[in-house]
Amino acid sequence: MTAGALSGGDALAQQTTTTNTFQVRIGILGTCNVLTPTDIDFGTHVPSVGTHDQTGTIDVQCTKDTPFTLGLDGGTTNGNVNARAMTNGTVKIAYTLAHDAAKTQLWGNDASNWYSGTGLGLGSAYNIALTVYARATIAGNEPPGTYTDTVTATLTY
Repeated sequence: MTAGALSGGDALAQQTTTTNTFQVRIGILGTCNVLTPTDIDFGTHVPSVGTHDQTGTIDVQCTKDTPFTLGLDGGTTNGNVNARAMTNGTVKIAYTLAHDAAKTQLWGNDASNWYSGTGLGLGSAYNIALTVYARATIAGNEPPGTYTDTVTATLTY
């Protein structure tokens, strides 16, 4: 019995356990998307002197806590954020785009006049809806026609 007990004891003494560790990880990229902006349509008006206000929206989604800026260029008619205009080919109608309802903060494409924000996340639950406040100024001597301009939104993150 003693020989058997020693033999069983030797087997237990030779059993060894070893451990090691490993990591589980995922990388999340900071990214942003400009979703389809809404067109700004002032409607149809009799050419009488005055201003007409309208709004549009630009939805932005960015990875949570990702800082971003959204700029609007001067459009294809004049290319100047301080002198935007819609045209029918020969005649122009001035308009402005602003961040605020009072239309005092013109929306441009540099640090002095772009929108700055921080992302909330990706997906429809995290949309940041930015309102674009627009004002067209009619002089009263415009010929009939459709006046247009195309503005480019630039999202930087």
